[in-house]
Amino acid sequence: MQRFKMSVCGGTFDHFHKGHKEFLKFAFLKSYKIIIGITSNRYIKKNKIQDGIELFNVRKKNLTDYLSKEKFSDRAEIIEIDDVFGPTLSKKIPAQAIVVSPDTRKNAEVINEYRKIKKLPMLKIITCPFSVAEDKKPISSKRIRKGQINRDGRLYIKQSWLENRLMLPKNLRAKLNNPFDVLIKDFKKYTIKHKIDLSKSVTVGDYISNFFLSESLRPKISAVDFRIERKIIFSDLKEIGFSGKEKVFKISCPAGCLTPELFKSIKHIFDIVDGNKNLVLKIDGEEDLSVLPFLLYSPLGFSIFYGQPGKGVVVIKVKESVKEKAYFYVKNFKIAS
Repeated sequence: MQRFKMSVCGGTFDHFHKGHKEFLKFAFLKSYKIIIGITSNRYIKKNKIQDGIELFNVRKKNLTDYLSKEKFSDRAEIIEIDDVFGPTLSKKIPAQAIVVSPDTRKNAEVINEYRKIKKLPMLKIITCPFSVAEDKKPISSKRIRKGQINRDGRLYIKQSWLENRLMLPKNLRAKLNNPFDVLIKDFKKYTIKHKIDLSKSVTVGDYISNFFLSESLRPKISAVDFRIERKIIFSDLKEIGFSGKEKVFKISCPAGCLTPELFKSIKHIFDIVDGNKNLVLKIDGEEDLSVLPFLLYSPLGFSIFYGQPGKGVVVIKVKESVKEKAYFYVKNFKIAS
């Protein structure tokens, strides 16, 4: 196997994941020394890449920690880059090869075109295959930010959940009665103090949805069942405060269970969430447990709000740790016989 003295590679290295690790291991197999370019905050802002990307210092630390753990540090040089070229057009960098992924090979070809103009030797282009997730699709930072997979490529939604009714086991009832995240006792004061990004908001329950709407806060997504503390309070969506312009999905979901229809409806809601309309899921049955599939399908950065009877409002900031917690709970539901 040919091994180069020096190669270059680059990337954003956002939400450092299994694919990054395998890419770097592949690169160090091909070359003794690697110059690794990390895209700057300026590059991300300039190219208007999807929000949620970690800041440069965070991305760099995750990369350096990995290199140290694998004992690659003395063979690597990390530089900040503001474009796809990085140091590749400099005569001072005696690189012989460039390591890329299948979707960045075109950038390497462009780099070689410019090197030809500058009378620099062509770089050998080495393509590292994609690392794939459970669904055989590539692991990517974008998919992690969208909440589809974790950093190891594990899907947050198991296929069996889309095919079987899941029943809440007794041993989880008490745990799910506890606040899932931060409990706010005076939610009105919270809304005054904190600016809620309504474009990334989900209200689960009639009480919290009614509160938002009464305060002229229009959540992007709401789930209601016309009940508060299991008592029928409302008879239609307008009584809760909805305008009638929302896109409404109606499904059935009995108390104490999660149905394939519930999972599929919430997936569809997030598939179209970037549209102009606010979205409402009207559940015939009970909406309490829908917090879990909403969490599992939510992109990172969303906020989910639900009422805790007699205590206040629970605010869940969707991050990887709470998605893992929700996954663990649903994984322990029992398939209905």
